[in-house]
Amino acid sequence: MKTPEEMLEDYILTDHPSEGQVVTAWQSARIAKEYADQFKPEWVPISERFPDNPNNMQACLVENNGKLYRQICFFINKRSEELFEFDDPDDFDYDEESDIVYFPEGWYVSDENKELYYKIEPKFWLDGIPEQPEL
Repeated sequence: MKTPEEMLEDYILTDHPSEGQVVTAWQSARIAKEYADQFKPEWVPISERFPDNPNNMQACLVENNGKLYRQICFFINKRSEELFEFDDPDDFDYDEESDIVYFPEGWYVSDENKELYYKIEPKFWLDGIPEQPEL
């Protein structure tokens, strides 16, 4: 990434702006750099630190056959998501009091329709991603 000084120099050499335009360009470049500096993502081992809000989607690294793969994952808290159909009769959390079956607490990925959830064991998560904009 270019520094604000380098961006300003490129602008002056290519566009030949007036003095006022140079000042505006300098200010804009400075603001853009300050904003970009706020978002310096880093991969954090799950074993070291848990995400502040794990229920939001997170970029995770999952190990499979000795390689790390990126996944978009999310965390399901204990007894927060009902489970209506399941393949593995040992992988559920049954609440006898309410007679409700829940997903076991843990990390999951889902298909694009959020109809199927797959439990995973991520090794890392990406910290420093800004919130997703709402449409």
